[in-house]
Amino acid sequence: MPAAGEQKWTINEALKYRQELATLYGANGSREQIRQYFVSDKKLGWDEGFEYTLQKYETRAAKTANKISQETYKNKHGIVEKREDLIRRKVEKDIGRAESVNTQLVQLGRYLECMSTGATFIPGPIKKFDSAIRKTMGDNKGIWTDNKDLARCTIAHEYSWGVASIASEILRVCQPPYGMKLIKAKERKPIPTDDNPLAYSDWNFVVVFKGSKIPAEIQVNTFAMMYGKMSKDDYTRAILGEDRAKYERDENEFNFPGGLGHLLYEIVRDEQSTADEKKGAKEMGVWYHNLCRMGPAERAAEAKECCDRYQKFCDSLTTAFAKKVVKDHPLDAKWGVRV
Repeated sequence: MPAAGEQKWTINEALKYRQELATLYGANGSREQIRQYFVSDKKLGWDEGFEYTLQKYETRAAKTANKISQETYKNKHGIVEKREDLIRRKVEKDIGRAESVNTQLVQLGRYLECMSTGATFIPGPIKKFDSAIRKTMGDNKGIWTDNKDLARCTIAHEYSWGVASIASEILRVCQPPYGMKLIKAKERKPIPTDDNPLAYSDWNFVVVFKGSKIPAEIQVNTFAMMYGKMSKDDYTRAILGEDRAKYERDENEFNFPGGLGHLLYEIVRDEQSTADEKKGAKEMGVWYHNLCRMGPAERAAEAKECCDRYQKFCDSLTTAFAKKVVKDHPLDAKWGVRV
């Protein structure tokens, strides 16, 4: 399995980190002391109930939407900017802010890794401008304040119970008395739904550190689920630090091909796929993600069926689109799947 890039914190280091946050932000004080601490800083949006109000973000987003509603915008310095130039400047500025946020995120990640036995903290790189602007102009429709993953990390575990343990600790410590607040805490359950047709499962958190103008993202999952979702290149780059030898070791340990989750999802969601292709991709995807969730002992027996099932699925495809999807994501010859 992937190893942390740096030596893990000791329990004493982790407890010291939490104690320092508690002292700085009031978790060790009385209720009145905590209340006074947070209401003293109205600018940061901490209200009298210790909650970080989403209204602050909603207001920012509304202001952003207003700024980009016209072709040009005059800023507070009287300078007129084209809409695209404004968006690009704001994204660049937030990427710069992400550097300082990432320092806090790494400390939080190290703490969570230590407090959840068997967890591995995987720091993510600051999102590059090209990727950030692409998402801003695409999914976010120019609303740069909707970028919540400029600073991001992953915390992984071999077992589902470990994922639950990590999530529980995040929910406990990412609170105002420790100088943090969650603005998103979403669990995708292993149940097929309209927006999760292949029953992928994970936890996704977005945390705001006190004093920060941008949030940070924490993803929590098992190694096997990420291996199943991500392509070989993506998994190797994001999880293994470009170490392809580690990927081969993971392949041998899991004993089934990785990366099928994403390509099956492409077929399910695209209108060019036939109803039968979508049905087949959904059935294969649900089975595949269940395989990823199994423990090592149970998975060893089921994994032998994976390539046969995938071969039958590939053979059933009829449209040029679906065939191209699987051909564009070929498996290594060792798996014996012909597309």
